[in-house]
Order: sequence, then structure tokens, then C-alpha cells
Amino acid sequence: MNGELSIAGTPRATALGGRLGRVFSRGDSLIAEDRSWRTAVAALLLLQTTMVFSHAAWLDEWQALQIALQSPDLSALLENLRYEGHPPLWYALLRIAGWFIPYLWVLAGIQFAVALGMQALILLRAPFTRLERLLLGSSYFILFEFGTLSRGLSLGAFLTIALFAAKDKRLRWATIILLPLVDFLFGLISLIGIMLALHDKRFSRLGAGLWLASSLLAAWSIIPAPDIRPALATPHVLYGLFLALNNLSALLIPFQTLDGQIGWGGGLPGLLGPVGGLLFLLFALSEIRDVKLHGWLFRLFFLLSIAFTLFIYPLGIRHLTLIPLLVILFKWREVEAGGATSAWFKAWLAVLAAGGAAVVAISVDRPFDSAPEVAKFITANNLQDKHWVSYPDSLGQAVSGLIDREFETPPKGCTQSFIRWDRGDPSEGINNAAELDKALRKVASNRGRFYLISSYDLDDRITIPFRKIAHFGKAYDRRDYFIYVVAPALPEKAPARPCPPKRVGLSQAWLLAS
Repeated sequence: MNGELSIAGTPRATALGGRLGRVFSRGDSLIAEDRSWRTAVAALLLLQTTMVFSHAAWLDEWQALQIALQSPDLSALLENLRYEGHPPLWYALLRIAGWFIPYLWVLAGIQFAVALGMQALILLRAPFTRLERLLLGSSYFILFEFGTLSRGLSLGAFLTIALFAAKDKRLRWATIILLPLVDFLFGLISLIGIMLALHDKRFSRLGAGLWLASSLLAAWSIIPAPDIRPALATPHVLYGLFLALNNLSALLIPFQTLDGQIGWGGGLPGLLGPVGGLLFLLFALSEIRDVKLHGWLFRLFFLLSIAFTLFIYPLGIRHLTLIPLLVILFKWREVEAGGATSAWFKAWLAVLAAGGAAVVAISVDRPFDSAPEVAKFITANNLQDKHWVSYPDSLGQAVSGLIDREFETPPKGCTQSFIRWDRGDPSEGINNAAELDKALRKVASNRGRFYLISSYDLDDRITIPFRKIAHFGKAYDRRDYFIYVVAPALPEKAPARPCPPKRVGLSQAWLLAS
């Protein structure tokens, strides 16, 4: 036990673990024949492909795409990234893909390559049994968070898996060098990669030098702009710890809820949240206890992630999914070295796969985000060339991308596609219904009749005349879209000017390659 707490140390738990082991042995026998195995793999890859190409991207995915494609040149792109806090690798891939692929397919196209590469590494290179590999590939984290959502997080997860899967020393160091260019958390993982390379006697001075150069480039690229403001405020320390513990519960049982309902981005409901988070920590420490180096590296990554959440930026569940990924990859190394997976680890993989099945069922029932339905409604009613206003400003982002039209942001008085997180952001000036009413009246005085997309169901506290014309909800991200015509009796006037910075239209982005 090496002094670690274990959730599987009692005689009753040991007996239950033995029964679970026998169940998994029978499961392995079902795919022992190559034909059965190939059929199962093909089904998983087909499912992954379907998830990628049926996914409705949300605002974070669109933000990266819009910045990458609409920045007129490399200098403008790097300037825009100073408001994002993300290094340039993911944006560079999106930009290059935009030269060859219609912009509406860029996110899915790159994600398809990332997802298939990730699945191939797991299904072909992981040292686990066939059943364990299938469960891991169909798990909530791999199938959905890393395999479906098109973000830099997915690219980083692929590179992280490649780091642990690489047999060739040069390939291993290539992943270490690239990781800092994705995100801060992956910079931490690159440090883990270096520690493991030292332990395995596979250190490279050239690789370390290139890693240092890439890390400095990543750090330089995210030097904050003078007028940057955080997209989310950090919570009070005690409340932040409670939220983090609650979010960890979704790493043990990936069934996310918001306000007691199925919704992406929340932990288990009620007291199950903090209890589940504590159980996940006990489970993780129990599973990696046999290799001291793994245990210390895990603790380092976990503690730095929590510190980042408390003092720099509140990490969501989507970011914390790297924690269970490391547990799995440390177990990967342990099994490669001659160890074995416990029955409890197998059972956890089954729970994660059940979470993957649940999110597939949810995806059949509802879209991830309702923006495509909103865009379809707008174009079907020939409203795409009307003057549109979005509140909150980020709500209209995906719709803006889908119809390639910009939305005005009150009370800024100009239009935008992606969000620049500067201190002049208008959301700071609207804190209640009275201020929103005032801002909408100002828009009407300048633009006449306009159309509003909002996440709020306006009520009689809004005194300017308005009429609700549509409502779209029931998406997995729990984001509502209300559509209104505001000041319907007024004539339309000239549209607002574009906000800085300078940008090109999404449909013209491919011309930047010429």
C-alpha cells in the first residue's frame, strides 16, 4: 500500500474485485477472435466519426476558429492571442486548414484527424487487453471531450497520449516539444514527459533545447495585452476548493448535471458532487500507488491545476479531464513494465464507457448547442441581413459564424464576430434589467428596429417595445437562445460599424493563402 489510502483494501472489496475480474475475463473472450475484434473496432471508429461530424460547435470552438481565420495576417493573429491566453499551435492548424477546407468544415475536419489518431494509438498501441482498449476508446473522455469537441484541449490530449505511446525517442521528444505550444496545462505535461525521459534514460539535450525554445515561444505569445480582462473571475479560495471537489466527481462518474438536470459542465448533483470528488482522488491515488514516480508526478500536476484554478483562471471539468487521462496513462506505463490492471480500474473503465454511451444517447436526443437551429431559423425567414444585437455578447458567436454576419454588442455600439477580452467589454456595463433596457433603447435610437438574440427571457422590466419571435433550448450545454424583434414600429437605419480589431469575413478567409 506504500502508506496510501485505498478504496479497495477490505476483504469484501477484494472479493468483489475478484468477481469483477472474472466478468471482464469473459468479456475479453468475446472479442478474442480477430474477426470479432475488427468488427468492434470498426463500430467504434464509425461511432467516433458520426459524433465528430454531427457535433454542433459551441462558442469556445467558434472563438478559436474565428480568431484563426479572421485575423488578416500573422501579426494580427498573435496580437489577438494576447487576449486569449493560449499559445498559437491550435490556431495555426485552424488557419492552415482554412486555406483548403470551407470554413464550416474546418473544426470537424481537424477534429476528425485528431480523434482517429487518438483512437488508433489506444486501439493499436495501448498495452491493455482488447476489452480494456475498447472501453477506453468508447469512454466519455476519449469519445466526447477529446474526440468530439474541437478545441486545443483535444489536440493536447492526442499529443499527451502520443507521448506515452511513442517507442521512438525522437517521436517522444517531438511531442514534448509541441505540448507547451498548446496550453499551460500541457506545458506541465511536457515537464512530466521530461521527468519520465530522465527516469527511462532517454533524455536528449537537443530535445531539451528545442523544448525550452518552444516553451519560451509559448510564454511570449501569451504575454497579456495591457487592457486584457479575465473572461471569468477566480472564486474565493474556500468556495473554489468546494467547486473543484464537486467538479472532480465527474471524473469518477462522467454524468454531468446543471441545476439538477442533464447538462454539460457540471458535477454530480447535490452532495454526490463533493463525495464523488473525494472518492475519485482516493481511487486515483490507489491506482498509481505502486510506482512512486507516477504518484509524485500526479500529485504535482493535480496541485498545480488546483492552484491555477484558485488564483489564475477557474478550470472547468473539460480542463480537469486531463487528470484522469494521466491516471490512465500512468497505468499504461505500469502495464508496459509488466504490471497489471486491477479489477477496480477495469470497472472504472466500464463506468467511463457507460458515460460515453450516455453522451451518445444525449446527442441523439438533442444537439450539443442550439446555434445551428437558430441560424437555420434566421436564414429561413430571410433575417440574416437585418441588424442583429447579441446579449450577452458571446451568445451570438456561433450563430454569427454560421451565417457569416456580425452582431452588435450593447452598449459598445459596434459589431463583432469573435470576442476580444479587453477592459472595454460592454458586459461590464450591464448588470441588471434597467441597464439592459437603457442599452437596448440606445441601440434603437441609433439603428431603429433591430433583432436581438439573448439567453434571457425578457420580462416587463424591459420597457422598450419588443416581441419574442422564437426560443431554442434543450441543448446539452443548457444554453437558451431567445430571439426578439425590438422597437418593431421604428424604421430600420444604417447598421453599426465594425469593432476593432481589423478582420476579414469568414467566407473570404481562404484568400489569405493567396
